[in-house]
Amino acid sequence: MKKLFLVLSFIFTTVFLIKGQDIVNYKYLKSYTKKQIKDINPLINAQYDMDIYYLEYTTKKINSNKDTASGMFAVPASKITKFPILIYEHGTANDRNGVPSKDDNQVLAAVIGSYGYICVFPDYIGLGISKGLHPYLDPKSESWATIDMLNAVKKLKEKKILNYNDQLFVTGYSQGGHAAMAASKGLQDTKVKLTASAPMSGPYSISKEMKAFTLSDREYRFCGYLGSVFLSAKYIYPDLLAELSVEDAFKPDFAEIINKFAIEEIDLNTMNKAMINLLSKDGGKVTPSRMFKDEVKQKVLEDPEYSLNKALKRMDVCDWKPDFPLKMIYCKADDQVTYRNAVYTDSLMKVNGAKEVSSVDVFSAGNHGSCFSFALLKMVKFFSEYQKIQTSSYDIITDGIEFYPNPNHGFLNFNLPNRFDSKVKVQILNIQGQVVLEERIGNKEKTIDISQIGKGIFFIVVNGKEVSRKKLVVY
Repeated sequence: MKKLFLVLSFIFTTVFLIKGQDIVNYKYLKSYTKKQIKDINPLINAQYDMDIYYLEYTTKKINSNKDTASGMFAVPASKITKFPILIYEHGTANDRNGVPSKDDNQVLAAVIGSYGYICVFPDYIGLGISKGLHPYLDPKSESWATIDMLNAVKKLKEKKILNYNDQLFVTGYSQGGHAAMAASKGLQDTKVKLTASAPMSGPYSISKEMKAFTLSDREYRFCGYLGSVFLSAKYIYPDLLAELSVEDAFKPDFAEIINKFAIEEIDLNTMNKAMINLLSKDGGKVTPSRMFKDEVKQKVLEDPEYSLNKALKRMDVCDWKPDFPLKMIYCKADDQVTYRNAVYTDSLMKVNGAKEVSSVDVFSAGNHGSCFSFALLKMVKFFSEYQKIQTSSYDIITDGIEFYPNPNHGFLNFNLPNRFDSKVKVQILNIQGQVVLEERIGNKEKTIDISQIGKGIFFIVVNGKEVSRKKLVVY
């Protein structure tokens, strides 16, 4: 699948320092064939083999100091085709190593990319190789880390690693739904044209819907969410929360657990289990509001001007006006991220004047885990309504070469001018840029049987050059 020079170039970890650019390091990781991808699940209609790459790129920290972040991207193994770019934002990581550049999200990138996308998977600030606390659910850093990685990946066009067209899609699940919304807004604010966005099961309304969902009298068994959100809010909004410490906000046993997580002594899953154990002690209900000190809990629930509520409001990504198609995908029985996030955001955006915003329940009985596969299929279908894939690397030659009849479903006749004085290679490519038929023909006139290539629209290529912009139609 790989060209020989790529295999040799990336057989060892290779560092590329590109002067004046923001790529620090990239390397080839692995490849997946169409068959391997289809074997994952029979519902996957893989169209391309996929090559996976690791990337390090320059970005910035919360304090605006220079940072180096990591991520992963996947490229369809077709060098003759321009593909859309699809940004995928990953869900909540258990620790800094639970990120796309290091885990099974590489398989997910291969699956999504096999439908004809260059997939870009950022690790985020404070995860992967980026040092310091991860600013969990911070819209600004989610956005700039994504945009910086997108720009870095685009520069690899110069290295012949990929070739992209002008389409850009954004999606993500769970925290990734929030990050997808933040990145979509950030891209629109910076005048980058989006083709479509599909945030999935994300906490878009942290200050309203997520607060009501997690602090009610119902059990909520993902208590670590609250500890992580508090640490993030305090980190990114010191103007609001400098005087509110973990010990000020939480009861002592819970404050101790959160502080251990903050210094990476324990991971998110361990923090969550420890919180559940404390709350359920002696038959107690797992209601996270009990982790807070009473006076803080009261202010959070009752005072919209309370500093913590103001910080949560800044983390929202629900109140703006997309100028591109945006579909929020959710499951109504989600036990971690309430579906109300999508419904509420949908209503706000429409009030703001958005014309192409919608939300859809893809599996009403699905919880946060079981919803994912249904959401993914819906996202792929939604994006396919807009996706365009173009053959790209051929020059156009129109002088003297004819093929007929068109449309056709049997034998295709070629008439070549005298300048083709020896046999030439004729290729027929499908709309995805894949070669479906290849023959060598002599000069002047020749007939090729195309009855077995299937129905659709095709391109004719002679000696590596596209014959004309007119397509061959097979019926």
